[in-house]
Parts: sequence; C-alpha cells; structure tokens
Amino acid sequence: MSAIVPDENTPVALAAGYYRDNFFKILDFVDHHYDDLRNDEERVFSRRFRALSHDAQCLYVRLLTRKGPFFRCDKLAYREIEDVPGAVTTLVHADLAQLNPTAPLEGVLALLNRADIVALLSDHAEQAEVSPEHLRKTRKDALVARVQTHLPEATVIAWIRARFDWLGLLGEAVLLRYRLLFFGNSRQDWQEFVLLDLGLVRYEQVSLLRGDRLFQTRDLLDATVAWLNQRAICDLAMAEENQAALAEAAESMPPTLDEPVLRRRRDRLHNRVALWFERRGCLEEALDWYGVSARPPARERRARLLYKLNRPRAAMALCRELIDGPATEEERLFARTFRVKVAAKLGHKLPPPSRVKFPERRFTLVRDSTQRIESQVLSACWEEGDAGFYAENGFWLSLFGLIFWDIVYAPVRGAFFNHYQRGPTDLFSSAFYENRRLLIEHRLAWLRAEVPWLPLAKQVYRHKQGIHNYLVGWDPRLTEMLDLVQARVPGADLAFIFERLATDPGRYRNGFPDLLLFPRSGGYRLAEVKGPGDQLQPNQRGWLKYFAAHALPLEVVRVTWGDGD
Repeated sequence: MSAIVPDENTPVALAAGYYRDNFFKILDFVDHHYDDLRNDEERVFSRRFRALSHDAQCLYVRLLTRKGPFFRCDKLAYREIEDVPGAVTTLVHADLAQLNPTAPLEGVLALLNRADIVALLSDHAEQAEVSPEHLRKTRKDALVARVQTHLPEATVIAWIRARFDWLGLLGEAVLLRYRLLFFGNSRQDWQEFVLLDLGLVRYEQVSLLRGDRLFQTRDLLDATVAWLNQRAICDLAMAEENQAALAEAAESMPPTLDEPVLRRRRDRLHNRVALWFERRGCLEEALDWYGVSARPPARERRARLLYKLNRPRAAMALCRELIDGPATEEERLFARTFRVKVAAKLGHKLPPPSRVKFPERRFTLVRDSTQRIESQVLSACWEEGDAGFYAENGFWLSLFGLIFWDIVYAPVRGAFFNHYQRGPTDLFSSAFYENRRLLIEHRLAWLRAEVPWLPLAKQVYRHKQGIHNYLVGWDPRLTEMLDLVQARVPGADLAFIFERLATDPGRYRNGFPDLLLFPRSGGYRLAEVKGPGDQLQPNQRGWLKYFAAHALPLEVVRVTWGDGD
C-alpha cells in the first residue's frame, strides 16, 4: 500500500481505495481468523458491505473517520467518490445507514452552523421571541438554547428536513466487535493505518503463532463488549451526577467468566466509581463499590473508610487480612502502619512498625517556581561535585526495554495476536516472567557476568528508535545516559534491579528514585528527592528497601526552603 495519505492533491484513483482497503484489512482478518466466533449479525454485515458498490464502500468508511453520529447529506463531497447521492441511497437500501433517523434534538441541531440557527429563529421570530438585533449579537450556543426552549421539536425538525437530509450510519455495534477482535481493545480504530502511513506510529514486527487469538470464545467477546458498555454507562452517570443510575448499574454488572482480563475491567471500573463517591462524601456507597474490587488500592481505601465510619473492628480485621495476604508490598506496609491508628480507637496501644532508615542528605534551597525541585537538587549536587540526571521510572523502564527488547518481543504463545501491539499481552503481569523465565534468567546471568551490555542497548536504540511500545521513551539524551551508566553502574547491580522489575512489570514499574547521581569519588547513587512535608510513598519505600537489601547505594535527599540570604 502506498505511504501517501489522500488529500486534495492526491490522484483520485489512489485516494479512492485508501480508506476502503484499510477497512478490508480488518474485515478480512476477522472474517478469516474468527469465523467460528462470528454471529449472524456480523456475517450479514460483512456480506452486505462486500456487496456494496465501490462508491458506497468508500463513503461508509470515510464517514467512520469523521465525527458523527450524523452527517448532512448536502455537505458530503469527496473527490474519490463519483456519485455521493447514489452511494447514500445504496447504503440506506443495504441497511448500513439511515436517512433522517429519529434522534434527540441536540444531536440534529449540531448539524447546523450559526447562520442556519439564525435563519431558523428568524423564520420563527415571534414564537422564539427574538429580534434581529438579538440574533446579530448573541453567541451560537445561546441561540441553540433559545431554539430548544422556545420552539417545538416537530417544528425544528420539519424546518431542517425542508432544507437537507441527514445520514446516520448503522452497524456501529458490529464494528466495535470487529475492532476488538482485530486490535484487542476499543481505543485503536481505522485511523491507526493513517498514522502508520504517515510514519507517526511504528510497531515492532512480531511473529504471530498459528492459532493465537485474544478471544477464544464468543462468551468472552460478548462479555468484553458488555463491560465496555457498562463503563460508558457509569462514566455518563458520573458526569451527570446521577447516583440513581450508578445504583442501577451496580445491580446489573456483566459476568467476568473467571477471566483475568474481565476481572481487571471490573476492578478498574469499581475503583473509579468508588473514588467518585468517596470524593463526594458518600462513604457507604464508596465502601460498597470498593468491596467488589480485588485491585489495589481497594482494600486500603475500605480500611480507611471503615475507620472514618467509626467501625474500627472491621477496619482492624481488614488490616490483618492485608498483612497476612497482601496483593502488593504496598498493601502490607500500609496495614502495618494504619493498624496502630485503628488500635488506638479500640483502646489498645500497638508499637509503631519499625522502619528501615535510609541514608539522608539535606539541602536548603531557594524555591524557584520555574524549576522542578529535582532540577534544583541536581544543580546543588553538581555544585558539590556529583554529576547525574533525572531518571525516575522512565529511564529505568527504557533501559530495561533496550536490554531485554528481544525477550519482550519473543514469540510466546498468546502474547501477540496482531501487528499493532505496543507490547505483549502479559507485559504488565507476573505471567511476563513465568512465560520467559529461562530467557530472562539467562540475560540476568549475562549482566552479572559483567558482559558489556552497552553495544546491545545502543544497537537496539539505533535500529528500533521510534517504535511504539510501553517501555522505551525515545529521549534523544538516552544514549548519553547509557554511556554514564555503563561506566559507573556494575552489571550485577543492574541485574538486581531488573530481576525485581521483570517478576511483575505492572507492579514494579513505578516508585524508582528520582535521580541517578555519579559522585566525584566514583560509582553511583540512587537518590529520592523529598520536599518539605513530602513523605516516601509505599512503592518508593519498597524499591528503597530492595536496594538496601542488596547493598545498592542510595539516599533520600531532604529539601527545606530558605530565603536566599
């Protein structure tokens, strides 16, 4: 396929098939690889689309790339489509579009520009109670509101239909399922191919193993669609502050089918709605929504809410549960600290948990609102002879991604199901390590043996630069950072860091120290920066404890603000 994206200067013959051909890529892939899962509705859609004229196919796909849901027929004009009215008629007769569909008035009014609204109100000036001067000075949104409050809907629709028809596409529910089956998510769509051809997005070329599919059953596909719809319902209810709709949604949650991906969708949705209620002071409702979720921080939030609701016994029981069976190290650290507060409300005294004390360095700096605190600390370190750079999560993930690139994209069963993925499906779970254990352990042993890793990392950077993935940020300064790290950080230390990260990249990708410093005396130091009143977060403390356990050099930099005198 040509790398030219159609525009007004593109030859008609080339432009005519561009969007259509890309659409057929998805249609053909799903019809072939998921034929056993397709239902009658999807089979009928595919047959009808394939039977359309070339013009009708091009028009349908063109409209998919535009903001809808309705389109003015008098505004449809594409150089590559010879007979637009005929294409509209063909789509309507094929039940792939509907002419003048019934819709909420605001949806139809969105098709009108300001001049149209003025003409509409002028034709009904007495009924709308408007004067020419009012029409001339009033903004469009206020004029639209005037239409909605003063004119009957039937009058408005009749006025519009006398001037033009509007078109609504059908089949969007089917197309959502096609997108899910092809991309594996609802975020990517037909524009993905345009981005690829413009060179704005590139993906690693992976080997697709025969039989690998994200959806192995029809039930899983239907349940995924149901969860997407449920999320949309809840998002709309929250936007409209409609608690009754959220209560109704809570009673009609789709099944998870004991599938990890659906359980994650459920948990993310419940946590989001629970937080919405919590921020509005609806603590009992928040407690109920958190109670369904198994995803952190649901249990932590429940413990805090139980404490606020003066139910310390239940809060203490939950703290014990978190200590005995934490989902993350952060949950256990929270419970050990929070139970002291809960015990006090119960009339008991528990000793505070002993905390690992980390080496500290202190700076008194003059606050500069134009700089991040980490940048100010870096400058202060330079003055003391320590070079370094801002690292935090992005650098360490990038370094891991470069050194383990071939392992991340290894042909693991079920990891890849199309050529438009930013990483394997198991990347942010513990399954990532389990599915590549021997490969990862071999690379870690390679690092511990102090084999120079810089040539590999730079080679990957040169050959893969710009590829869209979850790990590597293509910072132009990255290669300079790599040189410093190779010179100062032992490979064995990198192996310790990457061993923890690789066991569950989703859990451990956050919490890395802010700075990577290189003292004048040699070596390196991992530094977490904290301003006045800022405390170490559980994920940060988890990494610092891990570094300390493996004797990696670290420090917490405490900053206080001075007056500059």
